[in-house]
Amino acid sequence: MNARFSEYVTSGAFNMTLTRSQISTLAMLASGASEWGGASLERKGLAAPIASQLSDDRVEWRITGAGTILMALLFEAGLTNSGRDAAAAEVDRLNLAIATANQTVRDVRKKTWSMHAKLEKVEIENANLKRRLTALEIERKHPGVGLKPEFAGPAELAPMITLRDPFPDLPAGELLDAIGPEEFSQPERTIP
Repeated sequence: MNARFSEYVTSGAFNMTLTRSQISTLAMLASGASEWGGASLERKGLAAPIASQLSDDRVEWRITGAGTILMALLFEAGLTNSGRDAAAAEVDRLNLAIATANQTVRDVRKKTWSMHAKLEKVEIENANLKRRLTALEIERKHPGVGLKPEFAGPAELAPMITLRDPFPDLPAGELLDAIGPEEFSQPERTIP
């Protein structure tokens, strides 16, 4: 932890005030050591003096870790032209990639839901056709004998909860092309 920085910014609430010349000096220190201008930044914990390689009685100023982080914030605020912090750029890139992936997942889920709704509708229609064929077969074998109307006709009389198709007009073939065969796994279904 940088004690000077902590002491400066947390005297009440978190607060950091920099003048334009201090921002300019901090940007200069971010690009390398300097022999001038670091004292006001030192009090804020943004720069530190080190012994100069030129002589014993001189110092050069270096930016601290807190100063480097603050430079990234200054860049984001548009107060400096120095390069963008690599970590901040990576976070923004990853957030964009996550948003794109989430949108793709939502699209695939919606199309998969539509596919399941279409499959369920076809299964209901198939069951109704089987009932109708059974009724016709019984009537053919035994004229005058038939199934009760509630069993012979479509099962539309019984209340049924079915999936809502978000793409009712889109053919199943186009959905499969959009989803891709490797992304669509059909669950095991049994027809009653």
